[in-house]
Amino acid sequence: MQPTHFPLPRRFLGPLCAVLAAAALAGCGGGGGASLPATTAPVIDAFTANGVAVVFTGTSIPIVAAPTGSATALVCTAHDPNHSPLAFTWSGVNGAVTTSGGVSTATDTPATDGDTLVTCMVTNVRGDTVARIVTVRARAAVAVPLSVLFSPTSATVALGKTDLLTALAVGTTSPTYHFSMVSGKGTVLQSATNPAQATFTAPAAAESDTVLCYVTDTQGRNNTATLVIAVQ
Repeated sequence: MQPTHFPLPRRFLGPLCAVLAAAALAGCGGGGGASLPATTAPVIDAFTANGVAVVFTGTSIPIVAAPTGSATALVCTAHDPNHSPLAFTWSGVNGAVTTSGGVSTATDTPATDGDTLVTCMVTNVRGDTVARIVTVRARAAVAVPLSVLFSPTSATVALGKTDLLTALAVGTTSPTYHFSMVSGKGTVLQSATNPAQATFTAPAAAESDTVLCYVTDTQGRNNTATLVIAVQ
């Protein structure tokens, strides 16, 4: 007996072909077939400001401190899970942008005090994007006053005797000290091992001597302090 064929209605053919095609694709490529990565958007690996990592927490926008008129280097490092070429787009930056591979550097030099939103958007060839936003807070650099303190604050030295003087520069980490006599016949010798110290030698006759300490630092600041010594 010949088998009986029952042709399917035309309205079922489209969905059935789609199911068969999907099944065939699933079996291609061996071992279950190739699949796209779970994540197709670019991944930002690091974002730094002047070499310091910027921490992004939730939806809050971190603040980057930037001295007004000085360059701040913002560096964004990213990669694509599919090894797609990346394009970096910066906005809000007052300066040049350089990009090499997955690293893009924006040199931002704020012209005036204030807050500016700076965005770095990373895009792959599929048009997927990821971004980082920071607030660049520009403030004019404030010069810390340089003050000089003498120890002892007052001194009496016997005739022909010595006393150790110490100067302390406040408000700097790179001072240079210079001791000298302002008045009197005493002498002052600066220490070679501790430049902030000097030895005062009193003269043989009673008088009032004045020692000066002049301090400079690498920021171009300077100040002086004097110590009046009673020789008796």
